[in-house]
Amino acid sequence: MWRVRKSNESGESGFSLLEVIVAMGILSAGLLAIATAQLSALKLARQSRYLTSSMNLAQDQMELFQMSQTAALPADGTYNDPLNPLDPDPLDPDVSTYNRRWTIARNTPAFGVTTVVVSVDWLDANGNVRTTQLESMRGM
Repeated sequence: MWRVRKSNESGESGFSLLEVIVAMGILSAGLLAIATAQLSALKLARQSRYLTSSMNLAQDQMELFQMSQTAALPADGTYNDPLNPLDPDPLDPDVSTYNRRWTIARNTPAFGVTTVVVSVDWLDANGNVRTTQLESMRGM
């Protein structure tokens, strides 16, 4: 016959202190992993928002250049946007700003071709300058 053994004399059974400590350790490791993943997701979401805003600012200026005639473009050179610093969403509590500039180069890379480069700079969360750049070439 099989015998059932009781954990103590009173007939009560439960978890030992060691089992509770091991379970708490496993739970703590899992919660820490979830918290780390959440922080990484928030950081990537912020970086994505900055990149999207900078791309929109660069695209807006590039579209203005593409709609205008080549002769109407400014002279060759690099220009800072007179509206700098730009805040694409002034109602957003985030105080990030962007600086936009463009470079016009006629007859580059070949005669009759005008190259326009629009760049947008911003500071990331670590204080590093990041740049988004769009380039377009068009014939006369």
